Amino acid sequence: MRMETKALAAIKAGDRTIEDYGTASCSEWLTLCLALDRHDQLVGTGYETPSVAWGRLDDRQRAIVRAADPSYAPAGR
Repeated sequence: MRMETKALAAIKAGDRTIEDYGTASCSEWLTLCLALDRHDQLVGTGYETPSVAWGRLDDRQRAIVRAADPSYAPAGR
């Protein structure tokens, strides 16, 4: 299981918060923000809009976001 998947599970279970992962790599952080619909956390990353953040993710990370939110569509957000 990858970091992002473990982190999402811990956050959804209430064991951790997104802020607990503030030292994650940029793409890991962006994955968490998009998967949790926490676009407010994109501020200051250099990827302030969801569509720009989406462009930074690789296919594996995009699959994680879509698994968390099957209706995710970056262009319209």
